[in-house]
Amino acid sequence: GRRYDYLAGPPQEPPGGGGEPEQLAFLFDTARVVTDRTQLYTVADPDNRLTHKPLVAWFRAAEIDPRLAWTFSLVNMRVELSRARQEVYELPRVIAAIGADGRGEDDVVVAGLLQADYVYLAATLGERNHALAIKNKMTDIFTRHQTSNIITDRRATTEAIGRGGVLDFLRYHNLSIAQAEQISPYLPVYAEFSPMEGGY
Repeated sequence: GRRYDYLAGPPQEPPGGGGEPEQLAFLFDTARVVTDRTQLYTVADPDNRLTHKPLVAWFRAAEIDPRLAWTFSLVNMRVELSRARQEVYELPRVIAAIGADGRGEDDVVVAGLLQADYVYLAATLGERNHALAIKNKMTDIFTRHQTSNIITDRRATTEAIGRGGVLDFLRYHNLSIAQAEQISPYLPVYAEFSPMEGGY
């Protein structure tokens, strides 16, 4: 009963070449957010510091007056496990570049497979200035690792409510590990935000 749409980035060659090209994408509920497709872009990385180029989209909360609605840049980020230390180190630079991309959007929300836990991300980003949605929960179906998270800037994104978590679809649907692996080895993560610019 809901209407979903998607935004997809350009195909990217998989690490090491060979295999099918990969694409980062956003799947969204059109009743909750609207987007401007002309503002979708892939972050430039001329020095190839990142294996997967982050995908950036602009969204606006759809359920309230557009003049009052929260707008934000959402970043789909995937860190390559074999280069996790170097690529996580690049996160502050990536976030700063997106915030200064000339569109005038101060709210930058980074979500994705970051291949680092809360402790490591907080130390790299600076916990004083950046909030993380997932702190003490594992984000894989084997409940062994914390690899996915959502990052917001505490100073700019006052719309962040401070609640977040992990959607454990494996246990919710009573799946076996083998069945869950056919969907994804990673559990979805979420964070909650006010739909009003500046928060409630």
